[in-house]
Amino acid sequence: MAKPKPRLLDGTAAATKRLKRLAKRKPGGLTLGIIMATDNAATRTYVRQKQRRAEEIGYRVLIDDLGPKATRRQLLDACGRMNRSKRITGYIVQLPLPKAVDPLEIFAAVDPHKDADGLTPENLGKLYTNRPGILPATPKGILELLDDYRVDLRGIRATVVGKGILTGLPLATMLSHRGATVTSCDRYTTDLARHTASADLLVVAAGKPNLITGRMVKLGATVVDVGATRLKTRLAGDVNFAAAAKRTGWITPVPGGVGPMTVVSLLENVHQLGKN
Repeated sequence: MAKPKPRLLDGTAAATKRLKRLAKRKPGGLTLGIIMATDNAATRTYVRQKQRRAEEIGYRVLIDDLGPKATRRQLLDACGRMNRSKRITGYIVQLPLPKAVDPLEIFAAVDPHKDADGLTPENLGKLYTNRPGILPATPKGILELLDDYRVDLRGIRATVVGKGILTGLPLATMLSHRGATVTSCDRYTTDLARHTASADLLVVAAGKPNLITGRMVKLGATVVDVGATRLKTRLAGDVNFAAAAKRTGWITPVPGGVGPMTVVSLLENVHQLGKN
């Protein structure tokens, strides 16, 4: 008897539907800005994907490529130019940045009214106090993907592995606002498996390939893998997909899960900024 295939949370399909709906809103005249300061090949590929999707539905894209040796001052000046530009509807500062630069300082320099990634102190403050604002693109995309597959979050136990400002921290708050009981884990968490194996929803954003094994997943759980590490021959997630998929109710693939939803959420944010 053939083994049953895992039920996939197909981010590519869900993002395609949302992009079509966004295109129908006729987003002409909107411009996405991207500030880059890296020579990381995977990051540059991801930026090209964002540019391609944006242009497909009629956005203009302006990229300010500062190179991997960009200084704090150069990045702050680039934010200032984007803030003042009448052409830019919304923009992002693409991570990673050079090691000597504090990303939180750079995010704080972004005009909240042009904050397409939802990472300025003002927009994060609105998120944490559950007020309307621009939401961080990756957590927003994750919740929209779960909604598309009708995963009910009320009353469930959710474990988020990773406390980064891009995904882990804001997502834990957003899940809590949606009625989930949330446990946040990081590298200091003792007995990680105890927390992951009790979760109805497990979201992993640690940046460590194959961190989560099959035994660390609750039977029937929904698993969202945010990890995307470029190995020699493939892109690897933080979850051992083959092992975990034998136990899950739903699981995201890597690639084709969270990534496409992040991109469409970013473009939705730009559209929202264009209406404000």
